Amino acid sequence: MYIKISAVFCAALTFGLCVSLSNAQIDSDKIVGIWLLDETAGDTAEDASENGFNGTITQSDWVKGKVNGLLI
Repeated sequence: MYIKISAVFCAALTFGLCVSLSNAQIDSDKIVGIWLLDETAGDTAEDASENGFNGTITQSDWVKGKVNGLLI
């Protein structure tokens, strides 16, 4: 019984630590650009920030991914 309680406690602690460490925030005053690479086609990586710094995708191809498309 003690081992099960310890295992559950360790799993909950590990999960909580992982979730708390993954809280990324973006400072809009310092960001240059945000490229999500979710276009699924074409050769332009659109900037999702308000700065408008679109990029050009070279030497890569879009293929079907698990959710949408991905670059290889």
